[in-house]
Amino acid sequence: MPRSHARSTPCIQRGWSLVEGAVVIALLGLMAVVVLSTLESSRRQQSIPAVERDLARAEDAVFGYALARFHFPVPTGAAPSPGRPGFVEGWFPAQPTGFPGVASRAMRYRVEESLTRLPDILYRPDPLSLAGHLIADRVAANGVDFCAALFNGVRADSTLKGDVQPAFSLESVDPNVTVDMDMDVDVNVNVNVNVNVDVNRSFNDMKPQRITRSAGRAASASRLGCLARLSNLAAAVKATAASADLGKLAAQRVAFRALLVAIAAQSVSNLEWQEANLAAGMTRYALDETFTLAQLKSTPLNLAKGFGTLVTISVAIAGTAISISQTRASLARAEKKRAVADENLQAARQHEQALAALTRRQALRANGLLAGE
Repeated sequence: MPRSHARSTPCIQRGWSLVEGAVVIALLGLMAVVVLSTLESSRRQQSIPAVERDLARAEDAVFGYALARFHFPVPTGAAPSPGRPGFVEGWFPAQPTGFPGVASRAMRYRVEESLTRLPDILYRPDPLSLAGHLIADRVAANGVDFCAALFNGVRADSTLKGDVQPAFSLESVDPNVTVDMDMDVDVNVNVNVNVNVDVNRSFNDMKPQRITRSAGRAASASRLGCLARLSNLAAAVKATAASADLGKLAAQRVAFRALLVAIAAQSVSNLEWQEANLAAGMTRYALDETFTLAQLKSTPLNLAKGFGTLVTISVAIAGTAISISQTRASLARAEKKRAVADENLQAARQHEQALAALTRRQALRANGLLAGE
């Protein structure tokens, strides 16, 4: 039998169609979008906190400068702010504030122009005469006046609204932080198997994202401790004035106590003089009567007169002795009163000296606070 040969079927090799290629390209585009979006989001999350930290550090540097110089720093390349009358703006002054670390991260700095220079002497304790001129007259402005300048510009309505008027503001213009990226992938497969894959990556104007940090007058005053500073100063001035007034009263009390001591001493002196006069008078009277009696002749009548004279002298001596005894008792009481008056005078003088020392300490503290110490 003839051998039959089976017909072999040829193997057909088939490549990728355009549709399949388009799908693959679209998937690759989607993957690229996802990867780029993730990278962009990660980069932003890493960069924004760094910018915010730099802004916070720059704000600390501004307040540190204000504490040391009694005014805010002037921006580098300062020029009038077009959006805020009375403000100047420029680049953040890294070197004057002792914060050169922001040189690599550019910052804009806007500040109220009146707060960039040393203020006039705005705070004067009134009236100085209350403290007996113990509070020194001020000749140079310092942080007290800067605090007063901050408070003078705070309006009640703006404070209630959250202090919306900033004293200064910092703004980051770091180009590494941009606005949200918008990516579109357009895959179009038409019936003619024409494939159009468009991966469009666009940034909204490619502008850097701006991060701002600001502080108003009230917030700046609070940050600089102005409220406590002015409160302590006012309390010290009032305490000095009160101590000075109490010192005046103490001086009057000392004068009054000294007068009482003088009166008591005069009373003692009068009683001593009275006692001496009584004794001297009685002695003279007795001597005179005795001398007169001795000159009488020895007659019955003269003897009777002499006996009467002796009785009179005895009665006078007894009365004088009683008067002297009473005078001595009064003298003892007067001496006790003088001793008490002396003790009261010494206590009044010690109180006066203590008040004088307290007044000096309070005046020293008040003058130190006025001098910005």
